[in-house]
Amino acid sequence: MGGHIAAEPAVIDQIWELVAAICRLPEGFPRGEPFPCLSSTDGVSGGNSSVFLYYFDVGPSQEETPGVKLYFPAWNYASDRQIADGLAGWMRKHGRGQFVDAYLGALGHIISHRRLNQVGAVGSFCAAQMMISIMVKGGKLQVTSYISPEGHHPGRSK
Repeated sequence: MGGHIAAEPAVIDQIWELVAAICRLPEGFPRGEPFPCLSSTDGVSGGNSSVFLYYFDVGPSQEETPGVKLYFPAWNYASDRQIADGLAGWMRKHGRGQFVDAYLGALGHIISHRRLNQVGAVGSFCAAQMMISIMVKGGKLQVTSYISPEGHHPGRSK
């Protein structure tokens, strides 16, 4: 944003830690390297390997600095279980551990028709399409998890 929005290096490090935890990147994974993407044959990513989607909230006043969010389509890089565990670990490490049980419980209710580590057969789609939204607000990370409830999944009809 042309220097209008600053993020402290520690906040950038937290973003990296979050993404690395979700993707289970090995220690020392270079920040400039492409992330390992789940293949399109595993039924999860569908070949879409976009790392981040950027959202600019441009208000009615030109004097306001737009809010910027990064959307991370985590389902391209990890199973639902890996995403949940990575996010929960990051939450515990960064003082948000009090929310972990509620988050995992809600996730279990939303995706009650199958196991979180289940991946579909070739050509099928078996992931909750979890996306993580990351925004720096007041110098701190605001993290939101979006979960598709898989209303189309055959296990829902049982």
